[in-house]
This record gives sequence, C-alpha cells and structure tokens, in this order.
Amino acid sequence: MNKCLKLIIFAINPISMIKTQVYFRFRVHPGDLYRSTDIIELPDPEKDQDTFLVQFLPNYQSDQNVAYLNDLYKIFHDEFSDDEDKENILKTVGDKTLEQVDKEIKRATKELYVEALRNFYKLVLNDEIEIINDEQEQQLD
Repeated sequence: MNKCLKLIIFAINPISMIKTQVYFRFRVHPGDLYRSTDIIELPDPEKDQDTFLVQFLPNYQSDQNVAYLNDLYKIFHDEFSDDEDKENILKTVGDKTLEQVDKEIKRATKELYVEALRNFYKLVLNDEIEIINDEQEQQLD
C-alpha cells in the first residue's frame, strides 16, 4: 500500500491505523503447565484479567491466593463439588455473608492483579519476555 493511500485511510479512520495487535513470548520456559515459549497475544490486564493472571503471576498453579480466590467464588456461587468440599472451604474462609465474600473477592483479585503487574514489569525490565507487534509476528510465521 503506498504512503498516500495509508495517509488517506488514517485520516478517515485514525484508530484502525494506530491499533496494532501485540504478542509476547517467554524467552525461557517459565516452568509450569500453563505457560510456554510460544508466541501468544498479550492479554489486556483490564479486559482479560484471568489470562493476564495466568500468564504473569509467578506461580499461578501453586499460588495460595489463587486457591483462596477460587474458594471465595465457590462460596459466592454456591458451587461446591460435595458437602466435604463445602465444609473444608468454609473452615478456611470462614462464615461470611455474600456481601463480605464479594468484598473479599474484590480485595483478593486486586492483590493478585498488582502482583501480576509487578511481575510483568520485572519480566520486561529483565528482558525475560519478548514483546512482538503484529507485523513482527507475521514475519515470524
């Protein structure tokens, strides 16, 4: 596409020209089952918080705060695998109202989110992940 045509398209729809898909990959395998060195889309931490947490919490699989948050969601949605599961979770979390559980979910999520953001920043600073834009990703295919 020539430069003149690109400028005309940009003038008509500037957002579509600015928006570039961003990908990333870990330079070294992070050592768990959820992540690899494959090139994947960089998750938006606001729109796709779950994927962001999976990718950037240092120990997502074994993080006790993640397990605690999952327990809170089970209480909130009243979705237990069985009575024993419910009893164990209530021992751990305590007997809370739905409003208290909702507040605790928000608090725990924010804590995990901040930890994932810090880890993402550390990974970028230490050059442990490679950020790849849309054009670079197409060249790698």
